[in-house]
Amino acid sequence: MIAEKVRAAFQRTKVRDLYGLHRFATKPFDGELLRALVVLKLWQVRDPFVPDALFEKLRSGKYDWADLRLLRTADRVEPKARRPRSSFEQPPGGNRCRQAEMSRDQPG
Repeated sequence: MIAEKVRAAFQRTKVRDLYGLHRFATKPFDGELLRALVVLKLWQVRDPFVPDALFEKLRSGKYDWADLRLLRTADRVEPKARRPRSSFEQPPGGNRCRQAEMSRDQPG
């Protein structure tokens, strides 16, 4: 997970990536393994990992600071609350998987 956060921070300027790295900063980790995983993740998209470029980006402070609003609960859009369904209730439209199984079993 940390390697994915480093990859994201290297490739884009979202503050939420820095927030994720900050959250992991106090956790112990294997630096060599992390570097290897980041290199592998970036190799998959043909992007070479240049640590100095990442550190320069961090020092520059050029990030999408409006992205922080997604981390604040006051600004989040919460999904509509759903009424819990009993185990005996059918979902809207019925049980389509079971209906498909039954129609497949019917002689045609």
